Amino acid sequence: MNVKELRKHAALKHSKLNSARENGKKIKRHAGMKGQVALEYLIMIGLLLLVIVPVWAYVNSASTEEKLEARTTGAKYAAQRIAESADAVYVQGPPAKLSIYVNIPEGTQAITFSGHEVSFRIASAGGYSDAFAQTLGELQGNVSTSAGQKKIKVEATDNFVNVTSN
Repeated sequence: MNVKELRKHAALKHSKLNSARENGKKIKRHAGMKGQVALEYLIMIGLLLLVIVPVWAYVNSASTEEKLEARTTGAKYAAQRIAESADAVYVQGPPAKLSIYVNIPEGTQAITFSGHEVSFRIASAGGYSDAFAQTLGELQGNVSTSAGQKKIKVEATDNFVNVTSN
């Protein structure tokens, strides 16, 4: 085909399209392209998910580890505060007593006073984490494990230091 024939063919095709539009007929053009576009969107979304899901999983696990570390650090600090107060009243002897405020971290499963040690047990996804502090005198007592700030009474007796929460 030469150039004149191509132009004539294009003009004829164009006139057929215009007449079909004028008659209210719908013309299907590139019907197969809709499926290709949808497939391309699905592939793009799939690739995006392949990137986002591992990043989200990593950030989530790092966040969980940071929360456990913060809880354990809070428990160590609380145990140390109780131990320091117990040592202060133990050295002074009976009837010495102190009241302190201690923040009990979330996830605390147990607070025990055994011999010369106060210990906190913190629950984690992988098991338990313990925080403890040593004291000069023997300890006994009972402190609530509910999270939040607690007023704790530390009192020297003849044989031990009694630690209780109000």
